[in-house]
Amino acid sequence: MLGQRITIVTSIFEDPTKREFEQSGLIGVGDARALAVLESWFKSIRFGDYEIRYAHQVPGELLNSSNLICVGGPDANSITRDALNRLDVSTYTPRSPHDPRPSFRMRGEGFDYCTLGFVSNPYSNEHDKKWLLFLFGHTSGYGTWAAAEAVTTKAVRMRKMGPGGFSAFLRTEVVRERPQQVRLLDFRPINVISRAEPG
Repeated sequence: MLGQRITIVTSIFEDPTKREFEQSGLIGVGDARALAVLESWFKSIRFGDYEIRYAHQVPGELLNSSNLICVGGPDANSITRDALNRLDVSTYTPRSPHDPRPSFRMRGEGFDYCTLGFVSNPYSNEHDKKWLLFLFGHTSGYGTWAAAEAVTTKAVRMRKMGPGGFSAFLRTEVVRERPQQVRLLDFRPINVISRAEPG
């Protein structure tokens, strides 16, 4: 993925009723922190061929011509939502009362979970393969922030991934409004990417 142009697609809350409060739109603090982590990492490895765009500002021609990093979940990032709908990939997410759940004792104190997905870009063609990296939390931006730190500090080892990429599920403890250690709970190499019919 590195060595080719990357477009970082970040979430933005575009509720028109909030425009009077902030004309430029609203982005979550956790997503903003995740962006800062990615930019700092790119700077440390001297990689500069990237740009940052809000999801609603990504033109169609960019989707299949660039590697994508989607910051933020499907609720606030329309590209994350659309790409997930196009991929038939089993990603570990909490689904039953027996699965782990995020919990916060007070503001900025508790646990959150996050998903990392590194898959073949569903918009690109087979002759010019591009990649897509998902980073998003399950309850809050703390999870997204933790996901960015996990992927840049190699808490998730890329060498384990299959030819189609991987999906990973992680837990982070939040202390004094900052994600701390990240624990890898589930890692799934993806051997074959199948694309769902857009619907």
